[in-house]
Amino acid sequence: VSQYVDNEGHFILVHGRLQTELTLLPYIDNPNIDNSQFFHGFFLQLAQYPSLQIVGGDLNCVLDTDMDRVYKKPVKTSQMAKALLLLMGKHKLLDIWRFKNPTSWVYDSFCMLDLFITSKTLVPRIESANYLTRSISDHSPLTLKLQGRWRLSPHMLTSKYSISEIKSAIKEYLDFNLDLTLSPITLWETLKEMIKDKIISSLATLKKESYEEINLKKLETEFYNSKSPKTNTQIASLHYKLDMLSTSRVEYALLMSKSKCYVQGDKVGKILA
Repeated sequence: VSQYVDNEGHFILVHGRLQTELTLLPYIDNPNIDNSQFFHGFFLQLAQYPSLQIVGGDLNCVLDTDMDRVYKKPVKTSQMAKALLLLMGKHKLLDIWRFKNPTSWVYDSFCMLDLFITSKTLVPRIESANYLTRSISDHSPLTLKLQGRWRLSPHMLTSKYSISEIKSAIKEYLDFNLDLTLSPITLWETLKEMIKDKIISSLATLKKESYEEINLKKLETEFYNSKSPKTNTQIASLHYKLDMLSTSRVEYALLMSKSKCYVQGDKVGKILA
């Protein structure tokens, strides 16, 4: 959506959409000077973007002098670190690696200077934050992985089998839970999660084609050697399953191609080339 570059080249702010949500992605290369004014100026720029925030980079200050340093000789917390901690609390940010690893230490680093600082509301969506091996630079690379947002496959709404399965699951859920003293909101939220799990399970079934093909090859080899009627029946059954799975995949591909054509419209592109 937009970006801002610090005049002195110490940070850059990229404001865009991450999984459809407005998110600010600042990168910092903090000067190695104990000057708290740097972070005050940085957070003044951050305040202009009221959105989720994932701050990363070389912050050049140790937030926890006990946990984030190899050497256990007591040292005072720097003015930069004090200012950063204060501003993190004010803006509801946290050190995500330390949050997920409250008692751990990065053994490949002398002190933790490279950090990911994220909005607290992002914590449930962060799958992992890990330091990698320090091989090229004297800094340990840090990775952050967000959970992908689940989306309903439109193919599930066109498959008679899937619709029947979902209807049966909803009926079974309501038969068991309507008599319980649950609030309507709790009932609705748990019903949505149940439907989501059912759809994911159905999609996993549709992806078994390669597994079934491997079984088919084994059975065909076995039948070639044994000529067993039982094996021949199993082969016929697998052929039927594969036909159904292939038909389902073709239907899904056709549905998605129609969606792409609809989105493309009359705009110039590969479809009209």
